[in-house]
Amino acid sequence: MNPASASSRNDAKTYKRVRSFDPEGVVNPTMVTLAREAAGLTQKGLSEKLGITQGRLSKIEAGLLPMTEEVLASMATEVDRPETFFFQRGPSFGVGIGEIYHRKRADTPKKILARIYARIEIRIRQVAALLLAVEVPVCVRKLDIDEFHGDAAAIAQLTRATWGVPRGPIVDLTKTAEDAGIVIVPMDFETAHIDAIGRWLPGLPPMVFVNEHSPRDRYRFSVAHEIGHLLMHEFPTPDMEAQADSFAAEFLCPAAEIKVDLHDLRLDRLPQLKRYWRVSMASLIHRARETKAITANRARTLWTQMAQAGYTKREPVELDLSGEQPRLLFEMIDAHREELGFNLDELQILLRVNRPEFQTAFERAAHGPKLRLVRPA
Repeated sequence: MNPASASSRNDAKTYKRVRSFDPEGVVNPTMVTLAREAAGLTQKGLSEKLGITQGRLSKIEAGLLPMTEEVLASMATEVDRPETFFFQRGPSFGVGIGEIYHRKRADTPKKILARIYARIEIRIRQVAALLLAVEVPVCVRKLDIDEFHGDAAAIAQLTRATWGVPRGPIVDLTKTAEDAGIVIVPMDFETAHIDAIGRWLPGLPPMVFVNEHSPRDRYRFSVAHEIGHLLMHEFPTPDMEAQADSFAAEFLCPAAEIKVDLHDLRLDRLPQLKRYWRVSMASLIHRARETKAITANRARTLWTQMAQAGYTKREPVELDLSGEQPRLLFEMIDAHREELGFNLDELQILLRVNRPEFQTAFERAAHGPKLRLVRPA
């Protein structure tokens, strides 16, 4: 991202975060539940590992019983969290509105969902800790879908214009989003059912948590879909998923610009168009039908040809897209190391994380302009 240029925009807002935790020598029961769910453990499963009854663990999580030093030490080992993790203050954030009507997430086992949501909440707390000392200029604002009469495509067009997106394909959607102040956080969801989850909490910049194992074309559409939720939806509605899809399609492939490329679409042209527009061949067929560049009969023919070639299950590997690497999160880490003088141990303490998770989540090469440090007023 470019903090200097972003800061000059009139609608830029700099989010400064106050501390969300304050160790007081008392374990926060919310953190116990969060750590357990992030580890994919039930109360029964964790209590057995700890050598205590499920009833006792349940009362600890409910705040009815204190945590002894012995149980705390054992729990920290079992869930792979430092003991300081459990002293963080604050309630649970809960799930975002994008989860309410999401079909794929409704089909995902509750245990897996609980684990993913818990890990996302932990990552939100870690990002908040990093933002104590660095500034992320945010140049996005919410746009009420009702004020646009439900026209998500119009909001996508306005967003492209507001963000200064050039005509044609968005070469690097991740950079475009991060330049606007949206933090893209790669994660291992350990399931193919979930591609991305967006959250925008008070006092923090908007964030999109993405499945780092998704093919790049699917990744790009998922990120655009979540950006649509973040911008358009303050409250859940039955139409929100379709609206987010409409936003993503228009944001990545504006109808007025792509329609000419989709006229009289044939299977042999799909690979070239995929490379150019950087979306899946399946998305191009959907877009061709949505823009009425092809007839319903031609669309059916293309889907039949895709199925016969095996492309409905897996598009050709040689057409896989590259790039789209998040940078902003790792620039925050770089700022702490290079400008604030944090060493590895101090960063782990700040983030309430053990060494293996730090290596997996935060030790990646970051390239780009330096973030600006928070200066006392």
